[in-house]
Amino acid sequence: MNLSYPWLAPVYGALYERFQQGQLHHALLLNGQANIGKSNLATTFAQRLLCSSEGLYACGECKSCKLLASETHPDLTLLTTEEKSRVIKIDQVRAVIEKLSGRAQQGGNKVVIVDRVDQLNISAANALLKSLEEPTPRTYFLLLCNNLDRLLPTVVSRCHLHTVATPTAQQSYDWLQGFAKQSEDIETALYISRGSPIQALHFIKNDNDISLATVFKALTSCILQERTITETIKVLAKADLAEEIVSVLHAGLRQAISRRMQAAPVVPTLIDRLADALLEKQWSIESYFKLLEACESARRLVASTANPRHDLLLEDLLIRVSLR
Repeated sequence: MNLSYPWLAPVYGALYERFQQGQLHHALLLNGQANIGKSNLATTFAQRLLCSSEGLYACGECKSCKLLASETHPDLTLLTTEEKSRVIKIDQVRAVIEKLSGRAQQGGNKVVIVDRVDQLNISAANALLKSLEEPTPRTYFLLLCNNLDRLLPTVVSRCHLHTVATPTAQQSYDWLQGFAKQSEDIETALYISRGSPIQALHFIKNDNDISLATVFKALTSCILQERTITETIKVLAKADLAEEIVSVLHAGLRQAISRRMQAAPVVPTLIDRLADALLEKQWSIESYFKLLEACESARRLVASTANPRHDLLLEDLLIRVSLR
């Protein structure tokens, strides 16, 4: 039951040391960029807190570990958004608080993992605050956060903050080498994912039967009006709108804006070609930024409970990028 991602080892080691010394705070706030492995860090440390043996990691053999492996451990609780919801609601928090009121069923610690604590609504945050202020004995909260600014200051003040650093470019590259055939594939995926190796791996593995190169080529051809919007939509039918398509277009726009501002980094060829096509439009810098915001809006809509039609969102973006 070890960590899946090597760059998490320093934070895990610090948590374990405090645990060994009996100085572990009951509420640990793990803050950092999305898609860098915070969930794996919290799950691995929760297993250590619940394991009845000693050692840096959970043993995997005791009764507690076997319950964890079967996902039936009664003293581990995961609190996250419900399906098709963007917030954690007060009723969910109340159910967790009620569960914590009793003794640990395995006679050890109780652990609550709150995935995306920054998505608690105000009522839920205030309800959780009471448990953070007056925790039941041997109860630990592992709170995962992508955006500290969205958390109530009172919640932050009741926790011990641990910053989970984004892995360096070299760490990410080294880890991804075991999954990619070419170095340029790694560099492209990392740029699109804005440095997140886990998200980059999603692009490299590519389970949608459409390669990143195909997405780049389709968008570039549409921008240059070498392919119609209808034809482009057909080509991109199997691509994920919020992930592949928007992420690729967003990457091209970032590079185009950087080049307009004469501060462009060296990027993989596919990204530069897409930026070339975008720059041929000769829009104002404000127009490029507006299209960047349109990408973000499309991503947010797809993630929302509104259940928008992806083909219409894609068509809207393609109309925007194909205009002269």
